[in-house]
Amino acid sequence: MANATLTVEEILALPDWELAFNSVGENDELYPAQRALEEEFEIDFSDIETARELAEDKFGDFTGKLSLTLRDFMQQRRDELYRQICIEFEYCKKRNTKSAKALEASILLIDIFQTGGIAYLILFGFRSGFLDELCQCGSQ
Repeated sequence: MANATLTVEEILALPDWELAFNSVGENDELYPAQRALEEEFEIDFSDIETARELAEDKFGDFTGKLSLTLRDFMQQRRDELYRQICIEFEYCKKRNTKSAKALEASILLIDIFQTGGIAYLILFGFRSGFLDELCQCGSQ
């Protein structure tokens, strides 16, 4: 799992698969998915090195399933996410900011799941394009 002492800048620098790994590993609601991935790929979410050591083809399968797990998780909460992120936070107007401070504020404002891994989940949603799709930002 992620080190709780990571700074916002360090979190922003993580590759997408590590954001997904940390989000799945720290979110209690995703525990069943975590266990299934651990069993299928013989990894341990408390030790990221077990995922890094997967063979290349298995690693690709693993990261693909991680991404699908989070997208499905967010999709199941589509209405709540839409209301809070798209409407209340006005995501489309704010999404193009490059400021780490703005992203940090976004993470704090969007703590709708009240579970671990929220920073990773939101940044994954941002990077993967899920939030753009959800809010139907288009070219705004």
